[in-house]
Amino acid sequence: MSEAGQPESNNRRSTLELFILSAAALYLELLIIRWLSAEFRAFTVFKTFPLVTCYIGLGLGFAAVNDRYFRSTPWAFLAFLIVMKVVEQFFQFSLWAFPSFGVFQWWHFEAMGGNLWAYILVFICILLLLLAGPFAVMACIGTRLGQLFGDFKPLTAYGINLLGSIFGSIIFSLLAFTGAQPWILLIPPLIAVGAYAKTNFPARIIPCILTVALASWLPHLEPGERIYWSPYQKLSVKNITLTNDSTKAAWEKQQGIVIGTNGMFYQYALDLSEKNINRPGIPAGAKLRLEENAHQYNLPYKLIAPKNVLVLGAGSGNDVAAAVRHGAQHIDAVDIDPIILDLGKHEHPERPYDSSKVTIYCDDARDFLNRCTTKYDLIVFAGLDSHTVAGEGSSVRLDNFVYTKQSIGQAMGLLNKDGVMFLSFCKSQPWLSRRLYETISAAAGYEPITLLDTTHPERQWEIFVTGDAVRDKRLKLDDIAPFAMRTPEPADYAHILTDDWPFIYVTPVGLDVPYLVVVCSLLILAVIPMRKLLLTGEAELWQMFFLGSAFILLELQAIARLSLLFGSTWMTSSLVINSVLLMIFAANYLVAKAGDRLSNKLPILYMVLFVSLAISFLLPMPALVGLPYNLGRILITLFTVLPMFMAGLVFPISFNQATNMRRAYAFNLLGAVLGSMLEYMSNYVGINSLVLIALVLYAISFAFFMKKKKAVSSNAAPAA
Repeated sequence: MSEAGQPESNNRRSTLELFILSAAALYLELLIIRWLSAEFRAFTVFKTFPLVTCYIGLGLGFAAVNDRYFRSTPWAFLAFLIVMKVVEQFFQFSLWAFPSFGVFQWWHFEAMGGNLWAYILVFICILLLLLAGPFAVMACIGTRLGQLFGDFKPLTAYGINLLGSIFGSIIFSLLAFTGAQPWILLIPPLIAVGAYAKTNFPARIIPCILTVALASWLPHLEPGERIYWSPYQKLSVKNITLTNDSTKAAWEKQQGIVIGTNGMFYQYALDLSEKNINRPGIPAGAKLRLEENAHQYNLPYKLIAPKNVLVLGAGSGNDVAAAVRHGAQHIDAVDIDPIILDLGKHEHPERPYDSSKVTIYCDDARDFLNRCTTKYDLIVFAGLDSHTVAGEGSSVRLDNFVYTKQSIGQAMGLLNKDGVMFLSFCKSQPWLSRRLYETISAAAGYEPITLLDTTHPERQWEIFVTGDAVRDKRLKLDDIAPFAMRTPEPADYAHILTDDWPFIYVTPVGLDVPYLVVVCSLLILAVIPMRKLLLTGEAELWQMFFLGSAFILLELQAIARLSLLFGSTWMTSSLVINSVLLMIFAANYLVAKAGDRLSNKLPILYMVLFVSLAISFLLPMPALVGLPYNLGRILITLFTVLPMFMAGLVFPISFNQATNMRRAYAFNLLGAVLGSMLEYMSNYVGINSLVLIALVLYAISFAFFMKKKKAVSSNAAPAA
């Protein structure tokens, strides 16, 4: 016989099933976040909502009395896909913006005839309908996981669950990096669930086949449109159309491509050479559009003749092509997205990436600046404007750390004497322009020259110019048409961007009422099915609840902080998630081996946890980053993950002492919902302050632990 009183053969089967379903659960969580955030604009920068839905579903599943709903999991998958299709096709929900005044999203919500509250009400209804799918899938899987946990001792079950989660995360990361379509990504979890669903074969295989078929049919493509899945977003690619003159179709095909993401325009790859623009027979409208696009890319070379150029956010190659055309001897081209770089290599009509003068770096722009020692005559911030966030719930977008005071200072430190830096950004909001202006001024120590494209009043390029020649007023601005000098309007709310507060797109609105209305509505509706579970929670369950909320907050904070050190790349996020899981597994193993020697020291471990959190909060980040031999990065990483390791010791001890293992784990998952929502507070208080919020949550958890301990002592005391 083995643990939990099972025969050895049954225990092996339960071990394998728990491992595979744990892998499928985390795999599905990552897939749902990636898929929904790519298909629906509302989740592009608000990935927290799919994440929270998964936690609620798993939590309720774990707390279920039995696993009878698990057999319905294949049908839950199919229902999820049907709802996605209905919501996309009939409500056009993929184009709806999230109701928020607090975060600028590059688009606005103006449905329902401009009636804000009607928009919010309908948005909430459709949102609930859409999220019901992933909720049902995760809840069905959670019911089986909860029953499987009961077949083992708590720490053994938790250890198997962690190993399965690590496996699922690695498999998903590898498949996602290959650019696999969602319908392909769906196959592994469907196989895992179908293998263990306790129902007849047709009831398992039919919904799985229909789910994959529907997923492969789900995208709605325009004629000539191609879809690519990069590690960060879904990209749509079409041949460029510059004129409505159908007789010029053959000419149009030579002009390049237009790349879109999340249902909106992202960037062009165009032939902006003088030879092409002045080609005989070019339609007048097409020539005008090419000239208008060429102005921005040619501007730096009207003012200087650089030999060594750095392009940050090189994308599909327009800035690099301009540098090649104007005789630069060497160009370093940096972009984070490998698919966009590949499109630039093979489909940009000028083929700039084929030039021997160009060196390509597929990297986060800030990470490149952190490591770069080369000096440049010209540095171009090429209109970096991310449409997605780093990680799976973080508020930090991919480009946030590129625009901070520290980042701009690093870039200016790479300029040669008389070198010039051009920072391009699409002008949209006065406060956004002023925020960039003030941040650049703080980094440079003087005011930049600000040039505004007067060609398109509705979509103007704003370019901030710095360098020694600007500081000393030696830069000649004689031939800059159609650009004109325009200093952004003063604003009292121009919050300077820093590495702790890098949120360039957070608006000056103090209270984001539409966002709070949506959040509160969803939380209230989520509490309804959980009310019996939450209202009957003992002190030990609330201890687990706040352990879960604090830990997910620490994990999201770690992703943001380490993205600053190692780049806001898919690899950083994946490594952080898997490293955290491995670290928790190591802590769980240590607790299992140490037995009562650690179990009796839980108050001390809590105190060490509090001290590690205080150290993490007080880390002098700028001073440490500057230390030689990567010593600073090592120290910051160590003290960022140390609190999570200590929390990894506190949790398994508390979990092992719980009187109801499944309910305890359910409360821990539901606590993660609170932690995920609190991460939004970083928009107001900064990334580092999340550590203090986590400390408060751990303190509440400790208070419930002491309450439980006192109750146990009172019950154990002999009667007088």
